[in-house]
Amino acid sequence: MSTTGTTGSTTGSTTATTGASPTGPGAGRPGWGRVPSAVAVAASRGRVWRRYRADRTAMIASLFLLAIVVVGVLAPWLAPHDPTQQDLVNAYAGPSGQHWLGTDELGRDELSRMIDATRTSLLAIGEAIAIASALGIPIGLAAGFLGGWVDRIVMRLTDLLFALPALVLVMLVIAIFGTGLVTSMAALGVVFATGFVRVTRNAVLAVRSATYVEAAQVIGLSTPTIIVRHVLPNALGPIVVQVVTQAGVVVTVEASLSFIGLGVQPPQASWGTLLATAATSIHAATSLLIVWPGVAIAVTVLALNLVGDGLLSAIQPGRERARPRRTRRAAVVATPALPAGVVTPPPGDGDALLHVDRLTVGVGTDGPTLVSDVSFAIRPGEVVGLVGESGCGKSTIALALMGLLDDQRLVTGGSIRLGERELVGLPEREWQGIRGSEIAMVFQNPLASLNPTMTIGDQVAEPLRLAGTSARAAREQAIALLDQVGVTDPARRAGQYPHMLSGGMAQRAMIAMAVAGRPKLLIADEPVTALDVRVREQVLDLLLDLRDELDLAVLLVTHDLGVVADACDRTVVAYAGQVVEQAPVEDLFDRPLHPYTHGLLGARPTRLAVERLTTIPGAVPLPGRWPAGCRFQPRCAHAHDACAQGPVDLALVTAEHAARCVISQEAPWN
Repeated sequence: MSTTGTTGSTTGSTTATTGASPTGPGAGRPGWGRVPSAVAVAASRGRVWRRYRADRTAMIASLFLLAIVVVGVLAPWLAPHDPTQQDLVNAYAGPSGQHWLGTDELGRDELSRMIDATRTSLLAIGEAIAIASALGIPIGLAAGFLGGWVDRIVMRLTDLLFALPALVLVMLVIAIFGTGLVTSMAALGVVFATGFVRVTRNAVLAVRSATYVEAAQVIGLSTPTIIVRHVLPNALGPIVVQVVTQAGVVVTVEASLSFIGLGVQPPQASWGTLLATAATSIHAATSLLIVWPGVAIAVTVLALNLVGDGLLSAIQPGRERARPRRTRRAAVVATPALPAGVVTPPPGDGDALLHVDRLTVGVGTDGPTLVSDVSFAIRPGEVVGLVGESGCGKSTIALALMGLLDDQRLVTGGSIRLGERELVGLPEREWQGIRGSEIAMVFQNPLASLNPTMTIGDQVAEPLRLAGTSARAAREQAIALLDQVGVTDPARRAGQYPHMLSGGMAQRAMIAMAVAGRPKLLIADEPVTALDVRVREQVLDLLLDLRDELDLAVLLVTHDLGVVADACDRTVVAYAGQVVEQAPVEDLFDRPLHPYTHGLLGARPTRLAVERLTTIPGAVPLPGRWPAGCRFQPRCAHAHDACAQGPVDLALVTAEHAARCVISQEAPWN
């Protein structure tokens, strides 16, 4: 037995992790490439630093690396002697007050050579990592965010390159273009770019389905803007770890190439060349020459790996698994002809703002159907409630209207018209001109819908900047919008981050961002579910006030019939992927014409009573397991043989009241 009308539907998206394995140091570590959830990113910035600072080993390693950087930058001033000056008389001299580390085979000061070699190692790290980042990060961003064929091609090429030994590829490039630090590190950077592609892609996969990314799409931002401003800042954690750990590999590879004569060429010094020179004179007067560069290489690589481990531990929040991402357009399909006798209610709505006609959404082209035969219209300035239990398809319908279905879900039939414009199959470039300016969306969880790395004012101002408003004017208008939606002290709140706001204030900020572009239709997907009763009433009043002020039509997705009664003009009831009833609110509450609607109304806790609430037996059937004929018949107390004979059409019973039931005329449950 399940009590209906009291079960919330879960909307939005969960930040996820990925399944692909990265390359380079750290590959295979638990949680590699994963990032925190949207709220955790902002709320834990200080905690990340505190966790890292509490790791004494990582902090000591960081201080050592800082000292290495200082020595490399200030090498010409710190070296006690000219590293190229020869003194053959004092060749192979041991450590002394004048030469702290002794001299080499040409009498050159070993300490000065080590300091000069430190600068060479820093240059090698900088060149290789810069090239790897410049190539790998943009490609990984594109593969992770765009998905589809772009992701498949990129990953197959990456797999191909990764299968080849990196050192062999580098030596091949050196054989073609010659030896030297620049050539060898450029080749190494290209090879290491594959690791950056994988790690970046993995991090983006965890972010791209976050609700704040969808919110950025909803306000009409272009894909490059979304990637740069909303995705990349929240995916930087694993990328930074990759930079640090790969730097240790660069030090090792550069030293190896220089040791065999394919990297740095004399008289330029590097730790690898110093090691090679010392190896040839191991039996000379002093064998300490081989110790200094060996220790420098080992300790530097160890420090880089310790810092990488510390960063990974500090930013690693969880072990969630990946979920399919949201894509940004629906499939182009032909609209099927309406069967004879079917009426698409409400009638006479040629002037409707939004007209949904026989909408069908399925999993791919051969998978189960999730939503079928959905038809309704929304007039300008009208508030329409879309209600039903969890699993009835409400959020799928809402996302289809915004062109935000994921890769697994496609519009396989029907039509969605905004005015005279068909939205099904619309290219993403055209969607960007519709989202935010004509249709906007407010999601269930405001703290997950706002970008944790941007202030509230910047996010509200984004759609204004998109429309061409100057930065200063957009900031002023954003503050005015925050004030309009009831955010207290809007000027101060505009400079705060989402985690600094309460749920009610965050939802108001989300609404301000949604209406900044002055849309004609606002889709509110469970906007008050996570709020307490008092704040819920305030948010509903705000939506109604904005409807009056902006002549805004609203599609209010909810499971709460109390919200429908308070805020809506008309109600659309969904069950098992279909619209089973729609009518003006008063008509639907006074005389429901479908037994499912009657069951929902009976399950409302409207008064204190001794008797138990009405319940509907069973549960909503899963897609692909819908019964033949009426989908509600297994749970219906009034079902009979006619209910199972074939599909039941949505038909008008009165002027604006339609139901999908063979006995709706009699309605014996009333």
